Amino acid sequence: MDTPDIPVGDAERKRALDELAQHFSNGDLSDVEFDRRGSAIARAATRADIDYHLADLPALAHTGAHADEQQPQDSGLEDSGELNPSPEELADLRRRHKKVQRVDAFSWSLLVAVCVLHFFVADVPYFWVVFIVSFALSAGARQVFDLSFFEEEHLMLLKGEEKEERCAAAERRGAGRPKEETADTPVAFR
Repeated sequence: MDTPDIPVGDAERKRALDELAQHFSNGDLSDVEFDRRGSAIARAATRADIDYHLADLPALAHTGAHADEQQPQDSGLEDSGELNPSPEELADLRRRHKKVQRVDAFSWSLLVAVCVLHFFVADVPYFWVVFIVSFALSAGARQVFDLSFFEEEHLMLLKGEEKEERCAAAERRGAGRPKEETADTPVAFR
């Protein structure tokens, strides 16, 4: 491409990541190299950033009229590895996450209570066992409710995005309103 400083969007990054995955499945990249390049491509801002990480790889054999629009090959895997849940799945994910949070709150509250008892009230024998129980409850809740690290991370990212959207909407609503004049406002600014 003649203009490598053109900003790239999610679709272009996805195509580049798909190409990188194809190179990985062909054995052109090690696990570590695939992770390093994949992370860099996911953060790429321009076409030059993407090209830099794909330039030294051999050309892939493309079939069809448009190489950029090739259909993903069936790898026999059930899932593409992306976490893009439907609204129903997202609602279920949030319900499971809320249950895990309740178990976490109980287990860590128990830990704090036993530590306070041990250090300030009475000598609780074997109080260190509560640390193990708290960790086990926390990990067990994730197993019981089938909540993976990636699903929790996805929910945290969604929560951050929703918060940013609410802040931006509040700023837009506030930008249209005239500032209230108060008695404290200097006369020159009224």
